[in-house]
Amino acid sequence: MPLSTNDEPLIDTRAAARMLGLAEITLRMWRADDNPEQPPYIKVSPKAVRYRPSAVAAWAASREYQPAKDKPRKAHSPGSRKGSRGRG
Repeated sequence: MPLSTNDEPLIDTRAAARMLGLAEITLRMWRADDNPEQPPYIKVSPKAVRYRPSAVAAWAASREYQPAKDKPRKAHSPGSRKGSRGRG
């Protein structure tokens, strides 16, 4: 039976990464760096970490970006793109 809190089964790093569309190593690196912007996790033991699916979903939703519709778009002139080469 999987570990659970509040009747919600906890998931491992692989499942949390899959939920977010990230590589497992990304979550592992964020934890190692103690990144304050990472999703919340539960440290079950020194080597075991679990995530609450609802917390992972809430974290992802809190990072949703809605572009401003009133903001004018920046115009790009020809040849202004990085790496482009002027021709002739």
